[in-house]
Amino acid sequence: MRITKMIKNLVVLSVLLAGASSLMAQDKLVKVNGEVIVCKVKEILDDEIKYTDPQLRSDLVFGIDKNKIKSITFEDGTEMSISDSMYGVANYEGQSKNILKTRIFGPLTNCVDLSYERSIKPGHSYELTLGYIGAGVDMNDMDQKGVYAKVGYKFFFSSDYYQKGTRYSHLLKGTYFRPELAFSGYSFQPEYYDYYNYYDVYAEASARPTRKSNYMGAVLVNLGRQWVIDDVFVIDWFVGAGYGFGNNSRDVGSHKAFAGGVSEFPIAVTSGFRLGYAF
Repeated sequence: MRITKMIKNLVVLSVLLAGASSLMAQDKLVKVNGEVIVCKVKEILDDEIKYTDPQLRSDLVFGIDKNKIKSITFEDGTEMSISDSMYGVANYEGQSKNILKTRIFGPLTNCVDLSYERSIKPGHSYELTLGYIGAGVDMNDMDQKGVYAKVGYKFFFSSDYYQKGTRYSHLLKGTYFRPELAFSGYSFQPEYYDYYNYYDVYAEASARPTRKSNYMGAVLVNLGRQWVIDDVFVIDWFVGAGYGFGNNSRDVGSHKAFAGGVSEFPIAVTSGFRLGYAF
């Protein structure tokens, strides 16, 4: 009797160990929220993972969005990391991550500039702009000469994406929000009028007052939209507003990097339409 009982116990223990071994040998899906799904992985597709549940029928196949899965641990111990289709860097390999662009209407306001944009990660980029004041149409006849610079950080919060797989159609394409710092330093010739014969005429340049200088800065918030066509051609449009400050020796409406921001009205505004090349 004792031997029979020992044999039964060994059989039960063997069954339990076999079941535990079978359970431990299953694949594991680790979800983004930390939850673990013990299963048998059948297929890994572009946007979905298919698996079976060992507690249910083997012909019953389930599917789960890949963006909900952080990693897979297979029964042999091998691990596979899963990147989010929207923010996984590997999903955008081969796309241009740099852009050079310029404000095409700048010469109409007596300035030219060049902007460089670099993608840091999906949905994020930084942008630097350097400009020269004094190249183009001097509509106010103030002979402005100087430079300006702008640095900003872009958040693409509403972007074009593929419906299947939900990802940006391009790293640097979409609607964006850009906080920005702007600086402008330039000299100019103040306007001078001669009221001779009861009407205004510009005096000769030699009779005008000495040149003055303005050094201005601004904190701006921009809202814009950027298109990238065929991973090469870029169109960028934006508007923005913020607070201006600086050494404004005389109120001048346009500082090229932005407008306004003078002591009587510290609100600064900006806008631009730019064309560029992605590489």
